[in-house]
Amino acid sequence: MLNKNIDTIIVGQNYLSYLLAYQLIIERHDVLILNDNRISRDDGHFKYFSPMESSFIKAWGEDLETPYLHDLSSYLKVSPFIAKMDKTEVVLGRDNPYHNLVELARKLPEYFFEILEHIDSGGITEDSFNESYFDMCERLGKTLCRFKTLQNFNYATFSNHCPDYVTDIFEIFFKKISMDDGFDDTKALFSYTMRSIFHDVLTVSMPKVEAFHLFCSMIGPRYFLETDVIIEKLRELLESRGGNFRDSQIREWKFHKGRPWCVELNSFEGIVHPRKLTFIGGRPRQIPLRLDTEGLYGNYVLNVKRDVVMKRSLPFYNFSKQYMGSHFPFWYEEEKDGHVQIKVFSKVLFGEKEEFLFEEIVELLISENVISKNDEVLDIKVGDEVISGKVAKSLNLPENMVLRDGAFALKGEKLKDVFYIGPCKKGPLGLMSSLMETKDFRHFL
Repeated sequence: MLNKNIDTIIVGQNYLSYLLAYQLIIERHDVLILNDNRISRDDGHFKYFSPMESSFIKAWGEDLETPYLHDLSSYLKVSPFIAKMDKTEVVLGRDNPYHNLVELARKLPEYFFEILEHIDSGGITEDSFNESYFDMCERLGKTLCRFKTLQNFNYATFSNHCPDYVTDIFEIFFKKISMDDGFDDTKALFSYTMRSIFHDVLTVSMPKVEAFHLFCSMIGPRYFLETDVIIEKLRELLESRGGNFRDSQIREWKFHKGRPWCVELNSFEGIVHPRKLTFIGGRPRQIPLRLDTEGLYGNYVLNVKRDVVMKRSLPFYNFSKQYMGSHFPFWYEEEKDGHVQIKVFSKVLFGEKEEFLFEEIVELLISENVISKNDEVLDIKVGDEVISGKVAKSLNLPENMVLRDGAFALKGEKLKDVFYIGPCKKGPLGLMSSLMETKDFRHFL
């Protein structure tokens, strides 16, 4: 039976929700996870990641005696992709770091050819490079999970845990992409593209620590986490440890002096009284929680049946200088059974609906020869993914996000003891920022 007085309600169901819940249970907190489908899981932010994030999750799962996360590799599959920057197409994310580096050196020699020369001249073989890369990511993920917090995390954390030659080739990379001598639109497009894919932020400049994480992510495999099976197992483990789960929406809530007083569930339990509320996921929609959406980009998902089949073997990101910083900065294409799915990223609009931008999006895709006038748009909907056009001011301090009660449009009371973790937080390292913040976050609950 559900306790009516709860320490923490976590709204949103994904593996990060369960990691936080297990940690709080160990520290003798009563926890309830609510699977309110009005806060999206954001497949882009939480499901795609690099070996460093994988190592972090596995280490945390091991510390919490969570076998499904400790054995995370069983639920991962390698998910390569194509990134197009104007006319240059690069295939990345394959399960061979050396091959990824060779691809970057072939397609973007101005940034990577000298790096490849440095490796080859040092007598470092493909097998040796790959082995040292995976060993380094394993060490870094464990170190960040077990011994570091956002407050004491810096470039030295990376450089002290990697082979000397990796530091050397990173220094070459960092010098090549820097714009100390003035703005360079080709370099800007490269940084803009890669940070969007790996960090979930549409920005150009980055300090050294962020650039190192980006470098490691680019040359490594990209994993996709198949969550359907693992989420079910994590839920069963939560309940066996005394935690609570409800597949229920929040019907209504009330606050007293800005703090949670009661939450009415859309289930037979009715009203519960939490001390704190934590939202974990993408952007809350159709739920009375208002957060700062300035600088955020959502996406529209179109399913299109093409008149002429254009088979691509891999998912495809399309970026160009023309659309940098625009209302529609980029789009993503992926072949599905019998059709193509296109995700067009767009600045977040208040009260957005599919029909608001339907014609404009279709005209954009026709003008860029993504679709033709003869193609059939099967449907269009507002997607779940979020990317930020801004980045948090500091890697070491999470963005101070103001949350307000949206149930009263005029009042909009600023809330206390209500928190959010996810891509709307504008963390500079994408999922790694969310992981480290969640690991530190339990101290505030």
